[in-house]
Amino acid sequence: MQKDIKLYNVMFPIWFLIVFPIAWIIILPVNFIIDSLVLLISARVLKLTDMKDIYKKSILKIWMIGFGADFVGAGILFLSTTGSGVWYEYLNAVSWNPFDNWYAILFVTFATAVTGILIYFGNLKLVFQGMDMEQRNKKLLALALAVFTAPYVFFYPSALINGGSWDQLDFLTNHFVKSSEFRLEAEQGTGSLQNPMLLYYYQREIKDAINTAEKISNDSAMNSQPDYTFYFYNRDYTERKEIPLWLENEEGYFRYQNNWYMLNQQKFPSMKEMLEVIQETKGEKQFKLVPEPETAKAGDPTNVDKEGKREDAYPIFETSRSLYYFSDKEYFYTAVIQFEGMEQMELYEALEKGLVSPRELIDDGMALTEEARN
Repeated sequence: MQKDIKLYNVMFPIWFLIVFPIAWIIILPVNFIIDSLVLLISARVLKLTDMKDIYKKSILKIWMIGFGADFVGAGILFLSTTGSGVWYEYLNAVSWNPFDNWYAILFVTFATAVTGILIYFGNLKLVFQGMDMEQRNKKLLALALAVFTAPYVFFYPSALINGGSWDQLDFLTNHFVKSSEFRLEAEQGTGSLQNPMLLYYYQREIKDAINTAEKISNDSAMNSQPDYTFYFYNRDYTERKEIPLWLENEEGYFRYQNNWYMLNQQKFPSMKEMLEVIQETKGEKQFKLVPEPETAKAGDPTNVDKEGKREDAYPIFETSRSLYYFSDKEYFYTAVIQFEGMEQMELYEALEKGLVSPRELIDDGMALTEEARN
């Protein structure tokens, strides 16, 4: 059970605007201007003599067909936000960064192409069909509208309008660690999972560093013993992905499916610093809780809630190996922990950062009840 749910990024895809009527106040006039410019310029290039008459008879129909086609394209993109499984892992990126992977790029390209095709045939069959002009010119006008008014804005990363920048966008990521694998634990060396550090707090940036790594040739100079081993779990800890990490000078390497990868040079320094801080803090093992849990006792099995469960039947913390219960939840989520030489932080945050373990809290006298995970 988590203390709360943190929304790191709330993305609003720019193509969502098409399905909201309030946004039409801006979209419709802009589309009308673009359609008009493309129609008039194309007619002039084709040297059509009756441009004014063509414009009057066709512009409203062209405008409506274009918006309707855009609506269909946005509907196709909306499908990327639904579903689950392996395709959702890749197509979910359509909403915030279409350049995240080839599947997302191809999906947006397909939606844009469908929109363009609808614009072409809609104008050719419904707008220009009955007009007095050569068939060749009808096709060229329809083609110009399809090519130049297609919704290329579908490719615009929504991350840029949600506080991001081009420098923060990742292009063609590996997706070794999936979005469903977000519970992160780590140990020094190869690891035995006897006393893992829970690093849920850092799972996002570590996952990004791994997924943006560059494949390299096998480095024979790499030590056989990794410096750390990362374990990514799904929500209920039924699946695990293991990533061994080597630190060599100012570079980080890991092995995945018998291939070697080097971490992104922009993301590696912060990861290395984070690991060093954790090891330094855990090495001191000097901390105190504020306030001290003097009155917090283990749960009383005779006390039950409205659902008939005992008062400490809901875990306040969990790892891949154990569930932890504590009767005074208000204290657990409001207490702060003080490490030597560091500012105070919330107890829950310290646990998520791997700076202290539930076992250390128990050894310090906190009445946590530990239950082995089945």
